[in-house]
Amino acid sequence: MLKNKLKLKISILLINFYIQFQIHKHLISPVVLMSLAIPRLISSFTTGCVKSTRNPWLFILGYYISYVPSMLTFIIYIIPSDLFKKEFYQTIRRIQQQLSRQ
Repeated sequence: MLKNKLKLKISILLINFYIQFQIHKHLISPVVLMSLAIPRLISSFTTGCVKSTRNPWLFILGYYISYVPSMLTFIIYIIPSDLFKKEFYQTIRRIQQQLSRQ
């Protein structure tokens, strides 16, 4: 009896989580971008005014990390959105048709 109640409670929680995820999925993109920006922010504040010859790899890594959010724009914004995804697939089909005609 207790096992069945626990399973029921877990399934209700999972259903509620799924519903809340569907309602608030537009908030996922900003959270991902913020979490990608945090390591660069931490590295820039912890190093302070350090000569670049001392830790050049740290500055190069920070420089390349700064490009990650802009490179992930497609994955973060286009793929989760039904409207953008539909438009993207239509555009790909049009380009394929134009290329096959040539």
